Amino acid sequence: MKCLIYVAAVVFLAGTVALADVTAPAEEDLPRKERVSQGHITWHFDDPVPVGRFVNGDYYVVGPVTIVKMDPEPKDGRNLSTLNLDPGGRGDRAFDDRMRGHDPEAVARLPIRMDPGDMLVSSVSTDKSEHRCLFDRENNKSWTLSYSILTSLEEPVPPDTFRPGYCDRSMRMYRARDLQWERLNDLKPVEDTPDIDRWAGFFRQPWIDLMGFCWGGAAEYQPQYARETARAEAFATLLLNLDFPKDQKRPLLTNFVQYGIDLWSIVQHPAEFIRWRANGGHGSGRKWAIVFAGMMLGDEEMASPTETHPDFMFGQDMQTMYDRAWTGADVVYAGHRGVWKGEPAGTNPAHKPYEHLDPVDWPTGSFQYEWMDEPRSQYTGEVYRRMINSPVWVGMALAGRIMQAEQFYAHDAFFDYVDRWMTEDDAFRKEIVEQIDEEKSRHDFRDDRFRTGRVSDPFVEQMWETYRAPQLGQESDGEPLDRSQ
Repeated sequence: MKCLIYVAAVVFLAGTVALADVTAPAEEDLPRKERVSQGHITWHFDDPVPVGRFVNGDYYVVGPVTIVKMDPEPKDGRNLSTLNLDPGGRGDRAFDDRMRGHDPEAVARLPIRMDPGDMLVSSVSTDKSEHRCLFDRENNKSWTLSYSILTSLEEPVPPDTFRPGYCDRSMRMYRARDLQWERLNDLKPVEDTPDIDRWAGFFRQPWIDLMGFCWGGAAEYQPQYARETARAEAFATLLLNLDFPKDQKRPLLTNFVQYGIDLWSIVQHPAEFIRWRANGGHGSGRKWAIVFAGMMLGDEEMASPTETHPDFMFGQDMQTMYDRAWTGADVVYAGHRGVWKGEPAGTNPAHKPYEHLDPVDWPTGSFQYEWMDEPRSQYTGEVYRRMINSPVWVGMALAGRIMQAEQFYAHDAFFDYVDRWMTEDDAFRKEIVEQIDEEKSRHDFRDDRFRTGRVSDPFVEQMWETYRAPQLGQESDGEPLDRSQ
């Protein structure tokens, strides 16, 4: 079943577009409702309460409220909710009792009292086998179909207000009037440009992203594997830099910035187990969405997350660093677990940096998934470098360069590594095959899946060929990006 969709070092605030004043409605002007529905969830209240909406469409109520009924019914460990999602308290384990490490103490049970400052995250359960999201090749591993969020506020807010991040107990609110539209480009689309409205739909509902290894994503619209999270963030931000009319960009921009605000709320309340550390294809993405949202909102701390929170881990940064590779390159892939604060983050030799070694000296790793009859071995670092991570990092790096975000992102090795991936002579692959012991690997590096410069999606590849390749001296039929404007 396929997914359904709900249809800088400069003076940072310089150039902010001045919008007409947007004022908050009076409480008496808000509709009083006995229930509201968001996504697949309907919350029923004990009495009618004033109801408003944030700019992304999520509901809030003004004042205390008691939820007495929910559709679908929370029952038998399914369709559960949690109040004030707390990364440190493992509230992400509340939503379905089939979740690994399910915490029944984190479940909010009817009747649910909400006071101003409270946020309720409610879920709809599903069966793993029913979905393949977000990209068709991806198998769902989550018991959750979708999430919806209801917020209680002390007073109404202007209609251009973003919902506070779902882990932000300070309830900081950003305004759409502050979006710095001038940071977006109006580049010409390429042949395989996807539907921008469709992508706005993918980001409409909350992406709850506290649980690792694909266990908690919303199967209807959210990637399960962080490799695909990186792909999705690339699609969204590249689309926003094309010459669609502003009104057509607005839904995707609003929804994607809300996504970035939610991720930022996690970073500000870090827990050891939800840092997006490098672990093969897990850990990718997230940082770019936060940088993007911070730039667009004029929030320098958000736009520079690793400067603001230097102890928070992001996978693609841990897996890219400056060093001398056996190929002669001066930037390398730092291995399955990458490097943290100058030291290998993994203890297994197959998970450590390896590109400084000739292929004949590369360590292999043994692994066995539950569907395998016996353990298998592979050259873990190079397999993940060539087949998993590099092809999906291209879009994020390209979007970051287009928006001149390098100074905020503050990890130049990531951008330079992607340039290397897209330009390095593929002849080195032949040398790998000649040096390694093929008996120790289940992968054939002669397969096209391992070629240098491979990109996961035609849209991203065409954008690279048009707007980055000319800057690197590569041939292209497109127009080079003019970054002087």
